[in-house]
Amino acid sequence: MGNEFIGRSAELDRVRRFLDDPKHALGVVYGRRRIGKSRLLTEALRKCGCPSVFFECRQSSDRDNADKLLAAMEAQLGLPRMAFQRMEEVLEYLFKYAEDRPLVLVLDEYPHLQKLIAGCDGVIQGLIDQYEGKSKLKIILCGSHMDIMRSLVEHAAPLYGRAGLVLHLKALDYYEASAYFPTFSNEDKVRFYAAFGGSPGLLRHIDPGKTVRENIIDVFMEPDGVGTTLTDMLLSELSKVEKANLVLSALATGPLRFSELLAKTGMESSPVLDYVLKKLDKMEVVRKEFPINAKNDRRRMTLRWRKNSRRSMCRRSLRRSSSSF
Repeated sequence: MGNEFIGRSAELDRVRRFLDDPKHALGVVYGRRRIGKSRLLTEALRKCGCPSVFFECRQSSDRDNADKLLAAMEAQLGLPRMAFQRMEEVLEYLFKYAEDRPLVLVLDEYPHLQKLIAGCDGVIQGLIDQYEGKSKLKIILCGSHMDIMRSLVEHAAPLYGRAGLVLHLKALDYYEASAYFPTFSNEDKVRFYAAFGGSPGLLRHIDPGKTVRENIIDVFMEPDGVGTTLTDMLLSELSKVEKANLVLSALATGPLRFSELLAKTGMESSPVLDYVLKKLDKMEVVRKEFPINAKNDRRRMTLRWRKNSRRSMCRRSLRRSSSSF
């Protein structure tokens, strides 16, 4: 499909409204890997025409991130190279720079920066408050670490109440996803969606000149396929959740009630299973379903793997290395 942007009209509209809103300086966008966060923000910034800096945070050091952000400002805004050594200094400069002009700063993979710099959320909160009503800078924090990104706007967090945009980017539905493979038959479109799901990062690798089977092999079975890389990342994430393999192996046979899952996994107590399920739910691997008239009733809750490519990758992960969990 090349570089054509497909779907996400509702999400684009939400980002546009945030960019047009003078009252809020902070946006938070999160979702799992390859779901299209960076591409969505790039398209929204292109459409709005506002000067912007798109920066991917690194797992290095405060000074290295500051240096790389200064290089991005030089390349994307044409600003002269400056000698700041800390991210706080660079961010404050951008707030001052934007006092008489609009500017958007996207900090992609923000959890890397938060981990490196003590009190990073508080630094951003302090600058937002200090320059409220003075600066036209908007900061968008973007990331795929679901727990960290959700926690940014929780009640006790420094940034609570300051975000004008909190966007959890989810998979495309079948209608939008099918636009990535428009020349295939309806039957093949269903097959593609069953295998690839609604992740744009996977869908854009579909080759219209190949069959469904050939595309699945290229993306999910080849050593350098993008689906293979995602499987490795998912395996790494799951290995950090104790007993995740027990739960996923049990659910591989089909949906189960909580009591059935507890018995099948042989876990020692309900709280232990609860903990694992909460982790897997936040990772968007497992889904909880309740009857419409029994919301949050654990006794009547059904647990199952989430649909499409995430499920395919889970199965692949379990087959490849269940011993590593």
